[in-house]
Formats: sequence, structure tokens, C-alpha cells
Amino acid sequence: MNHKLIIACIIFFYSQQAFSQQKVYKKIKEIKKVPANIRLGYWGGIGFPGLRMGIELPLSVVYKHKTKKSGKIKSVTKKRYLVSNFGWYHHKGFHDNLCLTVGYTYRRISKNGFFLSYSPEIGYSRTFLGGTTYQVDNEGNVSIKKRAGYHYATLMLSGGLGWKLSIKNVMPVTVYSRLNLMLMFPYNSKIYLRPNFELGTSFTLAHFLKKKTKHTTKTL
Repeated sequence: MNHKLIIACIIFFYSQQAFSQQKVYKKIKEIKKVPANIRLGYWGGIGFPGLRMGIELPLSVVYKHKTKKSGKIKSVTKKRYLVSNFGWYHHKGFHDNLCLTVGYTYRRISKNGFFLSYSPEIGYSRTFLGGTTYQVDNEGNVSIKKRAGYHYATLMLSGGLGWKLSIKNVMPVTVYSRLNLMLMFPYNSKIYLRPNFELGTSFTLAHFLKKKTKHTTKTL
């Protein structure tokens, strides 16, 4: 009796696997030339305002369409970008920071244009100290040190949301906000953490840095 029950369970399991495998997405793959996005926005935090700009080069686009039991179609677009950003902020009495990073952005866009995104980035920061900095040489002479500051390796982790206005034909731009955690090291033999945020817009020029990009449409 136990053997029959085990055999019945095995048959049921594999029949379910076969049924689930039948419910696969139909894929259509294409290669299209897509222009890069240009980003510009406020970058900083409380007490240290700044600006940040960047370029997003498209890597891949996946369109996913799924028909629900109610008959409604759920559509999601997933995009991946190679990004490069340059930013500056001014922290009065502390320093000015110039930061150049490169990274990867993943964006999940719903049918109405609302999206979520995350982005890891690595780069380089150069700070310039606020106020006047003095230095003393080996003979005890005191002088003003020009362009005093420090060099740091930088890691930035970001998460954000936004709205792609062009989906509803409002205007060909995207508005976004992001929370960033910036890590600068070595900072006095430690890691310096600086939370900050961005609020800005991105837009696309028709022929700007066009790149061949893989487009995949999945339909279930």
C-alpha cells in the first residue's frame, strides 16, 4: 500500500512539473538601436546642497505581458543600464566634494509609467577643505596650502522611484528621486558614510549615443 502511495505521489509531482513547463513565456528577441538618457538633478542633503549629472547607456530591455484569469493584461518593462555620473556638493565649513562614478542600474517600469530602481556604483572622490589650511615645513616655516583636501575610493548604493511621463504622452522626460548611501575610504583608516538624496529629471535625445540593445518580449 505504501509503495502504491509513493508511486502515485511521484506521478502527481511529475505531472505538475509537466503542466507548469507548458505555461512558459513566448519569447521574441530583437536588436534595436536605442539612444542614451541624460540625467540632471539636485544632489546632497541637509546642510550640503549640490548637483549631479550623468549618462545612462541601455544594455537590455525586457517587455513582459501576462494575462490574468480576469482577462486583464499585466505589463511590466525591465531595463538595465550602464551608468556614469559626476556630482558636486558644498558642505559649508567642512569641504567641497567632486565625485565621479560608474555603475549599473536596474529599472522596473509598470504599465502606467511608475518605476522602481536600484544602482550600485564605484568611483573616485576628491575633497577640497573649507577655509584656509596651513602647512609647516621641516624648517618650521608656515605657509598656506593650496587646494588642500583628500582623495577617496567611493562606493555608492542607491534605491529610488520615479515616473516615466512619456508613457502617457505627457512629455518626453522622466522624473525621479533616489536615496543614496555613499561610502568613502580610507577616511582616517576608517570608512566614512554619507547618506544623501537626489531629485531630478532625465531625458532622451533622439540620436544621442545610440547603441545596439537587445529587446526581449515575453508573453504568457
